[in-house]
Amino acid sequence: MDSKTKLLVIILGIVLFAVGFGAGYLCCYAIEKNGKPGKDREAYKALEGSYDVQAYEDFLSDYPDSPRAGKVRERKEQLEDMAEEWTQIQAIGNIGDFLNFKANYGNPHYNRLCDMKIDSLEYVNARTSNTMESYKAYLRKYPHGRYVEDANEAINGALKKIASQRREAEASEEGEEAEAPGAATHAAEGAEHSAAPAAPAAVPVH
Repeated sequence: MDSKTKLLVIILGIVLFAVGFGAGYLCCYAIEKNGKPGKDREAYKALEGSYDVQAYEDFLSDYPDSPRAGKVRERKEQLEDMAEEWTQIQAIGNIGDFLNFKANYGNPHYNRLCDMKIDSLEYVNARTSNTMESYKAYLRKYPHGRYVEDANEAINGALKKIASQRREAEASEEGEEAEAPGAATHAAEGAEHSAAPAAPAAVPVH
């Protein structure tokens, strides 16, 4: 092998070494930046069913070059939008807003929260009206609601009050009826005395 060929072999070796070193460095850099190969897949799977915005932010911070980063970012933005709107409708406390929220997002987590808030607001409305019918309407609409026991207690309390008032009214009527014969007797006796002839005057004895 002549000197020229040796030189070419040496140069080729240096180039191959440089390429191999560069590839190794890039691989190490990628592993350091994005974790072990396949690690982002595990982290992505762990996000399933999560509604914690911070968890999505952590994923994007740990795996910014992950092929799943786009989906995670989109999901994070959706959760932020839902959280912002949720805060707004909670402050207002309108049943219609919660129904619209459920229809717009259809998110299982927030659907459950909406149902709880609607249940609470419906009971507040029943308690504000504070009538037997309002409590019965709540029970018909939410037979398994969180305030079923409270509504039943309110209805039972109203029934007891009505029964007490009825007993008092009946007792009052009986008292009036008991007094009526006595008054009639006194009136009759008075009439008899006034109708009787006057006693003759005493004849003086001489």
